[in-house]
Amino acid sequence: MDRMVNAVTEYLCRHRSVGLLRLTLDLMRRRLDLFAEIGAVEVVKGVVAPPTPGTDTWWRAVAAVREAVYVLRERGLAQYVKEAEVVNWTGPPC
Repeated sequence: MDRMVNAVTEYLCRHRSVGLLRLTLDLMRRRLDLFAEIGAVEVVKGVVAPPTPGTDTWWRAVAAVREAVYVLRERGLAQYVKEAEVVNWTGPPC
């Protein structure tokens, strides 16, 4: 989970406000290895691929990112607006 928290932190330092689903999509493109560790990828013909949005695997990935956001919120580094599914960076400038 620490690696996921670090990846979310790095992303939010660059993009100070982002939707949770966009955050998940962008992290998957850059850090598929993190999602493979938690079983939130699909294997197609022996190739690891990002999950299709809307599938159980996809929602597992979203849940992992949300948990990382919760950790940052507890540390006072992020704000999570649940109604809008938006994450805002509230930590110091990076």
